[in-house]
Amino acid sequence: MFHAVMLGLTLFAPGLQPAKPVSDTLLIQFNNQSHTIESASAEKVYYNSDIILRATSIEILIPDYLPARDLPTETLERLQEIKDLLESEGAPMDEVQERRISDRAEMDRLGINPKTYGLKIFHWNDAFQRPSAESPLCSLDTTIFQSDGIGIHIRMCDYLELDALPRIIPAAGMAVKSPITSHEDIRLLHDFILHDSLKKKLIVALPMNGKVRTADLKLEYYNETEQLWLMVNTETIETRKQDKLQYAYVPLQVPGRYRLTAPVPANAPYTLLLAPKGYGILAAHISHAGVDGFEAEKVLGSTALAFQLQEEPSNYRIRMRLCDAGGKQTDELEIPLEACLKKQVSAKSWADNRIVRASCKGRVPEKAGQIPNIELPNQIVSR
Repeated sequence: MFHAVMLGLTLFAPGLQPAKPVSDTLLIQFNNQSHTIESASAEKVYYNSDIILRATSIEILIPDYLPARDLPTETLERLQEIKDLLESEGAPMDEVQERRISDRAEMDRLGINPKTYGLKIFHWNDAFQRPSAESPLCSLDTTIFQSDGIGIHIRMCDYLELDALPRIIPAAGMAVKSPITSHEDIRLLHDFILHDSLKKKLIVALPMNGKVRTADLKLEYYNETEQLWLMVNTETIETRKQDKLQYAYVPLQVPGRYRLTAPVPANAPYTLLLAPKGYGILAAHISHAGVDGFEAEKVLGSTALAFQLQEEPSNYRIRMRLCDAGGKQTDELEIPLEACLKKQVSAKSWADNRIVRASCKGRVPEKAGQIPNIELPNQIVSR
């Protein structure tokens, strides 16, 4: 399962200045016209309880639209709610401070507003910065790569104490009731499950296809109870190169399902697929690595599909249902997307089609093909 070990990345060399605490900022949202915290924001605090416990200080960032005046009752109630939540998670309350922010530009930069407060947590980041006095081996990091290319990055002293390494597997084929975010907004880079973890935070090294800016990476955690994705603070994500490949180094501690995403590039190419002659498209989903990534947009009266791809068509599959002119529907079909591009159609022939161009945001599709119909006659069923 594991085929490579890299040793010797020294984080703390003799003579360097002592490490300083790092900070993470969480946004705390309140329900409209209420002092109660939204469940998703409370969940973020629960998820980050490990850094709250080891916080050196905490700042509550308060939107202040009336500087030099007493805070209104609603603000005071919301402030108390945040303090109660912090206290319940074991925060060092003697180190909790309040900071009123009245400058609108700073509010916009921090993302706070009348119903959104900030929580800036200063803490020791064990994974990257804090040296251990227990063993000199704790200043050395070890990256162990699985057969699927995912690396587990831990301190050498922790590695030597392990009976077994944490298990990280792709989440392909697992049902998620809340839909993946629209493909027009994000591209799914990794969808994986951390089955178990160290008592201390470990770092997962995820191989990246193509160039991705570190600032664009977003990590989300799937909340099984609420059945929704929650944003995880990604200030400590790094990208590094090893063996000419780029990796995203993502700190994790809590077991569960995660996904790493990035925005769709503005210049991502469009693909147009035509339905077999005499058929319409009822629904179609494009999947990548077994993950149901996004629903393709139906165009031309549901006789074609338009969508953007980030990688080669060979990396995708299409799952769809069709119907004929009489209303008879096919069972669900799933085939490699590449099979739909074997019969090439001239993409330039759609240059003047305003409907296609509108669906492709004013651009001409880079590739055009046709869904094969070789298996369709035996798939028709009455509904």
